[in-house]
Amino acid sequence: MDALEAANALAEAMLGSAEYREYIKARDLLRTDSRLNLKTEEYKTANMECRLDASESNYDSDAETMLSATYSDLMLNELSRNYLLAEERLYGLINRVHGILGEAYGEI
Repeated sequence: MDALEAANALAEAMLGSAEYREYIKARDLLRTDSRLNLKTEEYKTANMECRLDASESNYDSDAETMLSATYSDLMLNELSRNYLLAEERLYGLINRVHGILGEAYGEI
């Protein structure tokens, strides 16, 4: 099996993983509530912007406090909680695969 075939097989395996299936299910359920879906997406965008700012030494404690409160609110709702946790598990899987590839690349 060459590298491209292995990559395609890995992609198929990831699409069939429990983490991916749970993520898709949680995402689709969240989308049934447009208001909550929008709030969740706005939280994710603001969180990313806050993390980028912090990495550039522009830490904003007020923004962090607001994000923390929003996250707490989202975690109280079953739909948004299940989605955010499923997304976290999927990203964990992707990060583990990336780590394996990085380790292998370091040996080349």
